[in-house]
Order: sequence, then C-alpha cells, then structure tokens
Amino acid sequence: MNANKKSKTKLNWWTITNIYRKETVIFYLLTTLSCLSSFLISRNSFSAVYNALKEGKDPYQFKWDIGFKNFGEWQFGDNWKKFLLVMGIFIIIYCAIVVAHVYYGYYFANKITTATKKKTIRKLFRLQNLQAKKKSLSVLTHNIRTFASLVVYVPNQLYYWLLGVSLTFYSAFKYREEVGGAMIWLGVGFFLLCTAIIIIFQYLHYKKDLEFQKPLEKETEKEEFLVNHRDLIIKKSLTAEYEKNYARSLEKSHTAENKRDWIFTLSFVVPSYSLPKFAPFFLFLFVKNNPSKPVFNTANSLIGLADDTKKMAERLRIYPFGLSAQKQINDFLAEPERDDIQKNVLVSEPVENITLQKVSFAYQKSKSVLKKVDWEFRRGQVNHLTGENGFGKSTIISLIMGLYQPNQGQILINNKYKLNEINLIAWRKKIAYAEHENLVENGLSTGQKQRADLNSLLATSENKEIFIFDEADNALDEKNKKEFRQKIEKISKKKLVILINH
Repeated sequence: MNANKKSKTKLNWWTITNIYRKETVIFYLLTTLSCLSSFLISRNSFSAVYNALKEGKDPYQFKWDIGFKNFGEWQFGDNWKKFLLVMGIFIIIYCAIVVAHVYYGYYFANKITTATKKKTIRKLFRLQNLQAKKKSLSVLTHNIRTFASLVVYVPNQLYYWLLGVSLTFYSAFKYREEVGGAMIWLGVGFFLLCTAIIIIFQYLHYKKDLEFQKPLEKETEKEEFLVNHRDLIIKKSLTAEYEKNYARSLEKSHTAENKRDWIFTLSFVVPSYSLPKFAPFFLFLFVKNNPSKPVFNTANSLIGLADDTKKMAERLRIYPFGLSAQKQINDFLAEPERDDIQKNVLVSEPVENITLQKVSFAYQKSKSVLKKVDWEFRRGQVNHLTGENGFGKSTIISLIMGLYQPNQGQILINNKYKLNEINLIAWRKKIAYAEHENLVENGLSTGQKQRADLNSLLATSENKEIFIFDEADNALDEKNKKEFRQKIEKISKKKLVILINH
C-alpha cells in the first residue's frame, strides 16, 4: 500500500481559471461591460451638468463620437429631451448588465463550491484512516465557501478597479495640458498610496488569520466533542469541569481573534472610508482655480476612482480569510491516500480462510494495540472474536478490511494471497459488515435501527462471501438477539462469519 500517494494539483485562482475557462471569460466580459457602461454614464452625466451650469447649452449637434481621443463623449447640443432619452435607455441597459454580472458571480462561486465539496468528500473517503479521524468537515465546508469567494470576487474586483483606473487616467492624460500635471500626479499618488496601504494591511491580516486558525480548530474540536458526548458528561457529573475547560479554550481563541480583527479593521477602514473622504477636498482646489470642463470631468473621475477604491477594499476584506482557507483546503487535499488498488491482484476463488501471521499494529504515537498476533478465521463456522475493550478486536477487523496496514507480520487469504497485494476495492465487495452503529437515519430507537440495519444487510448480501458483525446486536432484546444468532449459524455453514463480542 502506497502511503505517500498525494494530490498534486493545488487549488488556486490559476487552476480554477483553467478548469472553468468559459465561465471566467463570461464573468470578465460582464465585468468589462459593467465598468465601461459606468464610465460612459458618469462621463456624459458630468459633462452635461457642466455644460448646463457653465454655458447653459452646448453649441454642438447631437452625435456619437467613437474616436480614440474622444472615446465616451456624447455631444447632444441643446436637445435635452434627446439627451435624457438616450441616457435613460443606456442606464436601463447598464442596470441589466450589472444584474447579469452580479448574478453570474454568485452562480460561478456556487459552481466552484459544489465541485470543491465533491472533491473533498472524495478525498475524505480515500484518506488513510489515521488522518481522516483528525479532520473536521464543518470547518472545511466553511473554508470551501470562503475559497470560492476569494477566487471569484477578489481578482474580478481588482480587474474592475484597474480598468476604472486606466479609463480615469486615460481621460486625465488626454487633457493633461488643460488639467495640469499637479492634478494628475495627485491622482497617481492617491492611487499608489491606497494600493500600498491595502497590500501592507492585507498581508498583516493574512499572517494573523493563519495564527488564529490553530485555536479555532481546537475550539471547534471541543465543541463537536461536547455536542457528541453531552449526555455522558451529564451522567458522569462532569459538566462544570468541561464547561471550565471549554471556557479556557474559548478565551485563547478570543484573544487571538481580537488581534486579528484589529488588523482587519485597519485594513478595511483606512482605504475604504478614511482616504476616499479626502479626495473631493483636494480636487476642489483644482476645480476652483481652473473651472474648465476637462478639469471638472477629471476631478469627478478621480472622485469615482476613490469610490471604486472603497469598493475594492471592501471586497478585499475576504482576501486574508480566503488565502488561509485555500491553504487549509490544499493541505487537506495533499494528505496521503490509501492505495486500494495496490498490485491489482484479484481473489477470484471462494474465500476459505483468513490468517493473521505474527501481526503487530500501533496507532501513531501510541503503544501497540496488537503484538505478534496469530489468528485464523475459517469458512463453515462462526468465528468468535472476543476480548475486553482495548484488546484490538475492531483493529483486527480494520486490518482485514484493508483500512490499516500491519506494522509487522502479514494477513493471508486462502494461505496464498497477501492482503497488501490484492485489489482492496474488489476485496471489500466480498464483505458484508455491520456494527453497533449504523447508517439508518429515521426516528427509530437504537434497537429498532439496529434490527432494521441487520435485516437489510442479511436480505441484500446473498452474494457476499464474508460476514463480519462487530457487536452488531448489542442493542437488541433477547428475543431478537436469539433470532439473529440463529440466522448467523445458518449463514456460517456456507460463508466465512466473524462475530465480535465481549
């Protein structure tokens, strides 16, 4: 069994883009149309307002000019009815584009979330069992949603912002003689300052969020333990002790969360609310000293850029969480998998016996559960596997089913097939397995669920060669338990049956 089999492809924006090329193209096309539409509406609205305030009317006739130099400038003359009609129609089109853009973003993120969840569930069932027991699927599910938001919205918002910046500075540099270098460089400086602040604070926040993940995982594990063992804790009168331990764990995670949230607050408030508020005041000085149409338009474009910066900073709030989630998902997907195919040897003949030869096994960092165990299970009889808790009964079954590997010794089928060389997927299909826990999800009592599970197993496992019952009748009443044992005796005449009990 190959213990080092790992997933090689890491999930990130680049791999997601390659997987979903069509969706990415559509989403960014809608983004481009949304940004250009917003630019055209803003540019022409401010031009019209300027003309109305400054000149009363524009001497030019209505026309659509698509030349590179005058891109986006509509000239309506004094026909304001036509201006309002065209702008009204265009705003309706713009709203439709924005609705399509926003909805498609949700659709795209949900598609990535669904596919990633399928990938992680598939991984969960292929993990080596020692790793699988340590994973919290609820935390992983939350991380998947955060990761999907990261790869869909953050790069897209950054693209929208950069496109808006390009259009703004194109407009400014086109009229650089009328606008003046000082105003343009003020805009460039504002852009660079916001960018630097966002990068610095987002990096610090990412580091703090990584530090926060460890206490968060411990807190989640404790919460799941308390929920799953609530009744037992009450029965043992250990409520106060467990509440105290949980409160102590909660305080540690709370302290780490406060440190992370302080950086988070600065990374959001400074570029989103503080800096954009200063932009109109600085730009007003340029408009006051030179109240020309190019200066007026450029000032409003730069104010719009400040608003776009605010939106980008708001979207980037998820960036540190997304990077942390991406790392945890990739760490999970990189865990070693079982190699259930191995040498792909098939046991094609009837199973007559299963033999453990000097088998030893220990869980990670634990003392040995099994030490040089010799045991044989034969067809044609009920093979009783008994012993106290900790004896290793369930571990032996897990070894037989190929979920674990012996640290020493070997397991043979029919005295010739080595378990670590056969196709384990095909091998498990030969086994009918039941234990004290089951997968019945209705509202029956424990005994009723166990009886329903056993009846279903016996009714659908006629073609199975091996039957394993791990304390599968411990919740049955005496009458049903007796009937169950009689059925086992009958099955054991033709099949290999293993019965585990105390």
